[in-house]
Amino acid sequence: MAYQTIDLPATADGLILARSVAGIRSHHSILSRAVSRGELIRIHRGAYVEASTWSAAPPWHRYRLRCRAAALAHPGVVLSHASAAAMWGAPLLTADRRVEVLGSGPRSGRVAGELHYRGSRAPTARIMQVDGVLVTDLPRTLAEFAARASLAEAVVALDWGLHPRGPARVAPTSRNAIRAAAVEVDLVRGAGRLERALAFADGASESAGESLSRVLIAELGFEPPELQHELVLGDGQHVRVDFRWARERIVGEFDGLAKYCSAELRAGRTAEQVVVEEKLREDAIRHRGERVGRWVWADLRAPRRLHAILEALGVPRAAP
Repeated sequence: MAYQTIDLPATADGLILARSVAGIRSHHSILSRAVSRGELIRIHRGAYVEASTWSAAPPWHRYRLRCRAAALAHPGVVLSHASAAAMWGAPLLTADRRVEVLGSGPRSGRVAGELHYRGSRAPTARIMQVDGVLVTDLPRTLAEFAARASLAEAVVALDWGLHPRGPARVAPTSRNAIRAAAVEVDLVRGAGRLERALAFADGASESAGESLSRVLIAELGFEPPELQHELVLGDGQHVRVDFRWARERIVGEFDGLAKYCSAELRAGRTAEQVVVEEKLREDAIRHRGERVGRWVWADLRAPRRLHAILEALGVPRAAP
Protein backbone atom coordinates (compact mmCIF):
# COMPACT_ATOMS: atom_id res chain seq x y z
CA MET A 1 0.00 0.00 0.00
CA ALA A 2 1.45 3.40 -0.90
CA TYR A 3 0.27 6.95 -0.24
CA GLN A 4 2.33 9.70 -1.87
CA THR A 5 4.93 6.98 -2.60
CA ILE A 6 5.26 6.36 1.16
CA ASP A 7 4.71 2.78 2.37
CA LEU A 8 2.62 2.71 5.53
CA PRO A 9 3.30 -0.49 7.47
CA ALA A 10 0.25 -2.41 8.72
CA THR A 11 0.08 -5.02 11.44
CA ALA A 12 -0.99 -8.57 10.61
CA ASP A 13 -4.65 -7.76 11.26
CA GLY A 14 -4.55 -4.60 9.12
CA LEU A 15 -4.03 -1.85 11.70
CA ILE A 16 -1.89 1.10 10.64
CA LEU A 17 -0.57 2.81 13.76
CA ALA A 18 0.51 6.43 13.66
CA ARG A 19 3.35 5.65 16.07
CA SER A 20 4.79 3.12 13.60
CA VAL A 21 5.17 5.81 10.93
CA ALA A 22 6.23 8.61 13.25
CA GLY A 23 9.67 8.64 11.67
CA ILE A 24 8.26 9.55 8.27
CA ARG A 25 8.38 13.26 7.56
CA SER A 26 4.92 14.88 7.62
CA HIS A 27 3.32 11.56 8.57
CA HIS A 28 0.36 13.32 10.22
CA SER A 29 -0.55 15.14 7.05
CA ILE A 30 -0.02 11.98 4.99
CA LEU A 31 -2.47 10.10 7.20
CA SER A 32 -4.96 12.96 7.25
CA ARG A 33 -4.96 13.30 3.47
CA ALA A 34 -5.38 9.54 3.06
CA VAL A 35 -8.44 9.73 5.33
CA SER A 36 -9.81 12.69 3.37
CA ARG A 37 -9.42 10.78 0.10
CA GLY A 38 -11.23 7.79 1.55
CA GLU A 39 -8.18 5.54 1.37
CA LEU A 40 -7.89 5.09 5.14
CA ILE A 41 -10.48 4.80 7.89
CA ARG A 42 -9.58 6.26 11.29
CA ILE A 43 -10.98 3.81 13.85
CA HIS A 44 -9.31 5.22 16.96
CA ARG A 45 -6.88 7.89 17.99
CA GLY A 46 -3.66 6.99 16.23
CA ALA A 47 -5.07 3.90 14.53
CA TYR A 48 -6.17 3.49 10.91
CA VAL A 49 -7.29 0.73 8.54
CA GLU A 50 -7.33 0.62 4.77
CA ALA A 51 -10.82 1.44 3.51
CA SER A 52 -10.90 -1.73 1.40
CA THR A 53 -9.99 -3.87 4.43
CA TRP A 54 -12.62 -2.18 6.58
CA SER A 55 -15.42 -2.51 4.03
CA ALA A 56 -14.67 -6.22 3.47
CA ALA A 57 -14.46 -7.08 7.18
CA PRO A 58 -17.46 -8.65 8.95
CA PRO A 59 -18.83 -6.66 11.91
CA TRP A 60 -17.12 -8.78 14.56
CA HIS A 61 -13.70 -8.29 12.92
CA ARG A 62 -14.27 -4.53 12.76
CA TYR A 63 -15.08 -4.64 16.46
CA ARG A 64 -11.91 -6.64 17.12
CA LEU A 65 -9.85 -4.02 15.32
CA ARG A 66 -11.46 -1.26 17.39
CA CYS A 67 -10.78 -3.19 20.60
CA ARG A 68 -7.14 -3.77 19.80
CA ALA A 69 -6.65 -0.17 18.72
CA ALA A 70 -8.21 1.09 21.96
CA ALA A 71 -6.07 -1.24 24.07
CA LEU A 72 -2.91 -0.12 22.32
CA ALA A 73 -3.90 3.52 22.93
CA HIS A 74 -4.50 2.85 26.65
CA PRO A 75 -1.54 0.75 27.86
CA GLY A 76 -2.35 -1.37 30.88
CA VAL A 77 -6.08 -1.83 30.31
CA VAL A 78 -7.32 -5.42 30.21
CA LEU A 79 -9.91 -6.22 27.56
CA SER A 80 -12.78 -8.25 28.98
CA HIS A 81 -16.30 -9.54 28.28
CA ALA A 82 -17.30 -8.97 24.64
CA SER A 83 -14.01 -7.24 23.78
CA ALA A 84 -11.92 -10.13 25.07
CA ALA A 85 -14.23 -12.54 23.24
CA ALA A 86 -13.60 -10.61 20.04
CA MET A 87 -9.84 -10.78 20.58
CA TRP A 88 -10.03 -14.54 21.08
CA GLY A 89 -11.95 -14.82 17.81
CA ALA A 90 -15.38 -15.73 19.16
CA PRO A 91 -18.29 -14.82 16.86
CA LEU A 92 -20.45 -12.00 18.22
CA LEU A 93 -24.05 -11.40 17.18
CA THR A 94 -23.81 -7.75 18.25
CA ALA A 95 -20.60 -5.93 17.42
CA ASP A 96 -21.85 -2.33 17.68
CA ARG A 97 -20.75 -1.75 21.26
CA ARG A 98 -18.18 0.02 23.39
CA VAL A 99 -14.79 -1.49 24.16
CA GLU A 100 -15.09 -3.37 27.47
CA VAL A 101 -12.22 -3.46 29.96
CA LEU A 102 -11.75 -4.61 33.56
CA GLY A 103 -12.29 -2.07 36.31
CA SER A 104 -10.16 -1.93 39.43
CA GLY A 105 -12.79 -3.29 41.81
CA PRO A 106 -16.40 -4.50 42.17
CA ARG A 107 -17.78 -0.95 42.16
CA SER A 108 -15.55 0.45 39.45
CA GLY A 109 -18.02 0.17 36.59
CA ARG A 110 -18.19 3.32 34.49
CA VAL A 111 -18.04 4.62 30.94
CA ALA A 112 -15.16 6.85 29.92
CA GLY A 113 -15.17 7.79 26.25
CA GLU A 114 -14.96 4.65 24.14
CA LEU A 115 -14.14 2.45 27.16
CA HIS A 116 -16.69 0.68 29.32
CA TYR A 117 -15.04 -0.32 32.59
CA ARG A 118 -16.68 -3.43 34.03
CA GLY A 119 -16.64 -3.82 37.81
CA SER A 120 -14.64 -6.85 38.90
CA ARG A 121 -13.92 -8.66 42.15
CA ALA A 122 -10.76 -10.11 40.59
CA PRO A 123 -9.13 -7.41 38.44
CA THR A 124 -5.79 -9.24 38.21
CA ALA A 125 -6.91 -12.89 37.82
CA ARG A 126 -6.58 -14.93 34.64
CA ILE A 127 -4.97 -12.26 32.48
CA MET A 128 -2.79 -12.98 29.48
CA GLN A 129 -1.66 -11.35 26.25
CA VAL A 130 -3.19 -11.84 22.81
CA ASP A 131 -1.78 -10.02 19.77
CA GLY A 132 0.08 -7.54 21.94
CA VAL A 133 -2.78 -6.53 24.26
CA LEU A 134 -3.91 -7.74 27.67
CA VAL A 135 -7.10 -9.82 27.81
CA THR A 136 -8.86 -12.12 30.25
CA ASP A 137 -8.15 -15.78 29.50
CA LEU A 138 -10.65 -17.76 27.42
CA PRO A 139 -12.59 -19.52 30.23
CA ARG A 140 -12.96 -16.28 32.20
CA THR A 141 -13.89 -14.36 29.05
CA LEU A 142 -16.68 -16.79 28.16
CA ALA A 143 -17.95 -16.93 31.74
CA GLU A 144 -18.18 -13.15 32.15
CA PHE A 145 -19.55 -12.58 28.65
CA ALA A 146 -22.26 -15.24 28.97
CA ALA A 147 -23.26 -13.93 32.40
CA ARG A 148 -24.26 -10.59 30.88
CA ALA A 149 -25.35 -11.59 27.37
CA SER A 150 -28.66 -12.78 25.96
CA LEU A 151 -29.09 -16.54 25.68
CA ALA A 152 -28.52 -16.38 21.92
CA GLU A 153 -25.31 -14.32 22.22
CA ALA A 154 -24.02 -16.52 25.04
CA VAL A 155 -24.73 -19.81 23.28
CA VAL A 156 -23.07 -18.65 20.05
CA ALA A 157 -19.88 -17.78 21.96
CA LEU A 158 -19.97 -20.87 24.19
CA ASP A 159 -20.58 -23.28 21.30
CA TRP A 160 -17.55 -21.76 19.58
CA GLY A 161 -15.41 -22.10 22.70
CA LEU A 162 -16.47 -25.71 23.31
CA HIS A 163 -16.13 -26.87 19.71
CA PRO A 164 -13.31 -29.46 19.32
CA ARG A 165 -11.86 -27.71 16.31
CA GLY A 166 -8.57 -29.62 16.47
CA PRO A 167 -5.28 -27.91 15.54
CA ALA A 168 -6.07 -24.23 15.48
CA ARG A 169 -5.04 -20.88 16.88
CA VAL A 170 -7.22 -21.36 19.95
CA ALA A 171 -7.59 -24.65 21.82
CA PRO A 172 -11.14 -25.45 22.94
CA THR A 173 -12.13 -25.00 26.56
CA SER A 174 -14.65 -26.95 28.64
CA ARG A 175 -17.72 -26.38 30.78
CA ASN A 176 -15.72 -27.28 33.87
CA ALA A 177 -12.99 -24.77 32.99
CA ILE A 178 -15.58 -22.02 32.44
CA ARG A 179 -17.32 -22.84 35.74
CA ALA A 180 -13.96 -22.89 37.54
CA ALA A 181 -13.13 -19.46 36.13
CA ALA A 182 -16.50 -18.11 37.29
CA VAL A 183 -15.78 -19.36 40.83
CA GLU A 184 -12.22 -18.00 40.82
CA VAL A 185 -13.29 -14.48 39.83
CA ASP A 186 -16.23 -14.62 42.26
CA LEU A 187 -18.80 -14.16 39.52
CA VAL A 188 -22.13 -13.41 41.21
CA ARG A 189 -24.14 -11.22 38.90
CA GLY A 190 -25.46 -13.33 36.02
CA ALA A 191 -24.39 -16.68 37.49
CA GLY A 192 -27.81 -18.17 36.77
CA ARG A 193 -27.76 -16.81 33.23
CA LEU A 194 -24.33 -18.35 32.68
CA GLU A 195 -25.48 -21.74 33.95
CA ARG A 196 -28.55 -21.71 31.72
CA ALA A 197 -26.39 -20.93 28.68
CA LEU A 198 -23.84 -23.62 29.61
CA ALA A 199 -26.62 -26.19 29.94
CA PHE A 200 -27.84 -25.33 26.43
CA ALA A 201 -24.42 -24.98 24.78
CA ASP A 202 -23.17 -27.75 22.50
CA GLY A 203 -19.71 -27.86 20.96
CA ALA A 204 -21.07 -29.90 18.05
CA SER A 205 -22.39 -26.69 16.49
CA GLU A 206 -19.99 -25.69 13.74
CA SER A 207 -20.95 -22.06 13.10
CA ALA A 208 -22.61 -19.06 14.67
CA GLY A 209 -25.60 -19.59 12.39
CA GLU A 210 -26.06 -23.16 13.58
CA SER A 211 -25.84 -22.05 17.21
CA LEU A 212 -28.36 -19.27 16.75
CA SER A 213 -30.62 -21.69 14.86
CA ARG A 214 -30.65 -24.04 17.86
CA VAL A 215 -31.66 -21.25 20.23
CA LEU A 216 -34.45 -20.07 17.94
CA ILE A 217 -35.71 -23.61 17.33
CA ALA A 218 -36.11 -23.98 21.10
CA GLU A 219 -37.61 -20.53 21.60
CA LEU A 220 -40.10 -21.13 18.79
CA GLY A 221 -41.30 -24.23 20.60
CA PHE A 222 -39.95 -27.01 18.38
CA GLU A 223 -38.23 -30.20 19.47
CA PRO A 224 -34.43 -29.99 19.60
CA PRO A 225 -32.72 -31.66 16.63
CA GLU A 226 -29.77 -34.02 16.58
CA LEU A 227 -26.61 -32.16 15.50
CA GLN A 228 -24.13 -33.17 12.80
CA HIS A 229 -25.98 -36.39 11.98
CA GLU A 230 -24.26 -38.70 9.48
CA LEU A 231 -26.34 -40.13 6.64
CA VAL A 232 -25.38 -42.82 4.13
CA LEU A 233 -26.52 -41.96 0.61
CA GLY A 234 -27.57 -44.42 -2.09
CA ASP A 235 -24.09 -44.54 -3.60
CA GLY A 236 -22.52 -45.32 -0.22
CA GLN A 237 -21.28 -41.79 0.35
CA HIS A 238 -21.36 -40.56 3.95
CA VAL A 239 -22.56 -36.99 4.50
CA ARG A 240 -23.17 -34.94 7.63
CA VAL A 241 -26.20 -32.70 7.96
CA ASP A 242 -26.51 -29.77 10.37
CA PHE A 243 -29.78 -30.85 12.00
CA ARG A 244 -31.95 -33.96 11.89
CA TRP A 245 -35.20 -35.02 13.49
CA ALA A 246 -34.74 -38.79 13.14
CA ARG A 247 -38.24 -40.03 13.93
CA GLU A 248 -39.79 -37.75 11.29
CA ARG A 249 -36.85 -38.14 8.86
CA ILE A 250 -36.44 -34.38 8.57
CA VAL A 251 -33.14 -32.70 7.75
CA GLY A 252 -32.41 -29.03 8.40
CA GLU A 253 -29.47 -27.15 6.91
CA PHE A 254 -28.25 -23.67 7.81
CA ASP A 255 -26.79 -22.09 4.69
CA GLY A 256 -24.37 -19.40 5.79
CA LEU A 257 -23.23 -18.63 2.22
CA ALA A 258 -19.57 -18.75 3.31
CA LYS A 259 -19.18 -22.00 1.38
CA TYR A 260 -19.92 -20.07 -1.81
CA CYS A 261 -17.87 -16.93 -1.04
CA SER A 262 -14.83 -18.19 0.88
CA ALA A 263 -11.97 -19.32 -1.33
CA GLU A 264 -10.70 -21.50 1.52
CA LEU A 265 -14.02 -23.32 1.90
CA ARG A 266 -14.50 -23.65 -1.87
CA ALA A 267 -11.15 -25.51 -2.02
CA GLY A 268 -10.41 -24.57 -5.62
CA ARG A 269 -13.99 -24.87 -6.83
CA THR A 270 -16.02 -22.04 -8.33
CA ALA A 271 -19.13 -20.80 -6.54
CA GLU A 272 -21.19 -22.31 -9.38
CA GLN A 273 -19.59 -25.72 -8.82
CA VAL A 274 -20.38 -25.53 -5.11
CA VAL A 275 -24.02 -24.68 -5.87
CA VAL A 276 -24.33 -27.66 -8.22
CA GLU A 277 -22.70 -30.01 -5.70
CA GLU A 278 -25.01 -28.80 -2.94
CA LYS A 279 -28.04 -29.36 -5.19
CA LEU A 280 -26.94 -32.91 -6.05
CA ARG A 281 -26.23 -33.64 -2.39
CA GLU A 282 -29.66 -32.39 -1.35
CA ASP A 283 -31.36 -34.42 -4.10
CA ALA A 284 -29.57 -37.56 -2.87
CA ILE A 285 -30.69 -36.89 0.70
CA ARG A 286 -34.28 -36.47 -0.45
CA HIS A 287 -33.99 -39.67 -2.50
CA ARG A 288 -33.34 -41.68 0.67
CA GLY A 289 -36.67 -40.47 2.07
CA GLU A 290 -35.72 -37.35 4.02
CA ARG A 291 -37.54 -34.04 3.94
CA VAL A 292 -34.99 -31.24 3.62
CA GLY A 293 -35.31 -27.61 4.63
CA ARG A 294 -32.78 -24.80 4.36
CA TRP A 295 -32.57 -21.40 5.94
CA VAL A 296 -30.16 -18.46 5.82
CA TRP A 297 -29.19 -15.53 8.04
CA ALA A 298 -32.17 -13.48 6.88
CA ASP A 299 -34.49 -16.18 8.26
CA LEU A 300 -32.72 -16.07 11.62
CA ARG A 301 -33.04 -12.30 11.79
CA ALA A 302 -36.79 -12.66 11.23
CA PRO A 303 -37.68 -15.73 13.35
CA ARG A 304 -41.24 -15.87 11.99
CA ARG A 305 -39.66 -16.94 8.69
CA LEU A 306 -37.75 -19.75 10.38
CA HIS A 307 -40.97 -20.74 12.15
CA ALA A 308 -42.74 -21.03 8.79
CA ILE A 309 -39.92 -23.18 7.36
CA LEU A 310 -39.92 -25.57 10.31
CA GLU A 311 -43.70 -25.79 10.40
CA ALA A 312 -43.89 -26.53 6.65
CA LEU A 313 -41.33 -29.31 7.12
CA GLY A 314 -43.41 -30.87 9.86
CA VAL A 315 -40.86 -30.47 12.64
CA PRO A 316 -42.55 -31.68 15.84
CA ARG A 317 -43.44 -29.31 18.61
CA ALA A 318 -41.68 -29.68 21.93
CA ALA A 319 -43.64 -31.06 24.85
CA PRO A 320 -44.97 -28.31 27.14
